[in-house]
Parts: sequence; structure tokens; C-alpha cells
Amino acid sequence: MKTMKKQQIEVLGISVKMKTVGEDDYISLTDIAKSESGQPAKDLIRNWLKNQRTLLFLTAWEKAHNPDFKSDQMDAFRLEATKPRFNPSIKSYTEMTNGRYY
Repeated sequence: MKTMKKQQIEVLGISVKMKTVGEDDYISLTDIAKSESGQPAKDLIRNWLKNQRTLLFLTAWEKAHNPDFKSDQMDAFRLEATKPRFNPSIKSYTEMTNGRYY
């Protein structure tokens, strides 16, 4: 899989990094999160990873684009997300589900 140089785009006044991997373009959710509500980006991303709709979207996306995705582990991750003390991170998501993170 060939990785190309990162670029930046401007979206609604926000500078967002974009990376091309093979023929696919990816945008930085961290950059988008930094622009939200003054909350640290990592905290906002943790909240996204607790949201069942976000997790359903990630499940569908990973199943469509990632042949190494562990959907059974995603079911366990989604179950953990319903617990009040669950504190997810991109690292825990990718390690548990073999999800993609660029």
C-alpha cells in the first residue's frame, strides 16, 4: 500500500490534514475535533468512541474497507462502550478491533 505525502485542506475555516493511501483519501478527525467546543481533541474523540451511532458507522466502514477487521471484537468494544467507566481511545479501538488508523 503506497502512502503519499500529507496535504492540508480548508473546511469551514478549519485547516484539516488529508492523507492519501493508495487511491483513498483520509482526513484527520483529530484536526476536526480540535475545532470543537474548546474541549481537548482526545476527550472529544473518546466521546465519539462511546457513541453507539459512531460505532455502528465505524463497524460498517471497517467491514467494507478493512479485510483484517475483527467484527466480533467490535461487538465486545461496543458492549464496553455502554458502561459508564469505559474510557476508550483510538489506540484501544485499533488494538482490539484491528481497525484502521492513519
